Amino acid sequence: PLEKGKPVPDNFFPELFALFSQLHSRGIAYVDTNKPQNILLGDDNRPHLIDFQISWDHGPAFLLRRLQREDLYHLRKHHRRLRPDQLTPAQLAEYKKVGLWVRIHRTLTYPYFKIRRALFSKLRKRGHLLDSGSD
Repeated sequence: PLEKGKPVPDNFFPELFALFSQLHSRGIAYVDTNKPQNILLGDDNRPHLIDFQISWDHGPAFLLRRLQREDLYHLRKHHRRLRPDQLTPAQLAEYKKVGLWVRIHRTLTYPYFKIRRALFSKLRKRGHLLDSGSD
């Protein structure tokens, strides 16, 4: 799986974007690109996808397009984090842009995650939760 600090070959992200271009041209949104664990670097040094459970290929066209844009947003995020050396300054600036729905989501969920982290920290210190977290 993709991991920060784990090198990926130069052709990995161009091939991954081409793979998503094929999926999208067939009317499919993968939907789960936010999880780098679902994108694998194969023994052949090529990208592979797993876990299509929540993929989308039906419903209103506007929703499919929205989900496909989210696919690309998360791919750009992974590209920026794992291979920033492949991006121009203009691409880096573009890749850092965050859409309205992401900003709303972050605003609404930030308090929850802050409280959750503090609670888990206390539970770990008291021995009620393993150091590995909530896994």
